[in-house]
Amino acid sequence: MKIILEGAGHELYYAHNGEEALAMYVNESIHLVITDLMMPDVGGIELIQVLKRLFPSAAVIAISGTGKEALEEATAEGASAVLHKPLDPADLLEVVETVLEETRRRRPAE
Repeated sequence: MKIILEGAGHELYYAHNGEEALAMYVNESIHLVITDLMMPDVGGIELIQVLKRLFPSAAVIAISGTGKEALEEATAEGASAVLHKPLDPADLLEVVETVLEETRRRRPAE
């Protein structure tokens, strides 16, 4: 993911768990969160729930290799998009660009 996204000109921040990701979202100018659903401490679903409660317009892409049900739950909790692992580089880039564009369109109205 790093090579694909940085190669497309995106600046990346890395968090080792959901708590770190939430703190980073609050303290940095983050436009999009990409989270794996399986993480230590605070998992991806819980991260999505907290982000959407505190920041309803937060853009989140959830990724998982565990199955369709987990991704459906992420969508129900407010994920902007979901991707199944293993990730296809073209799909990743397309989904990131689509979600960022939707976020840009929404932002002026907020």
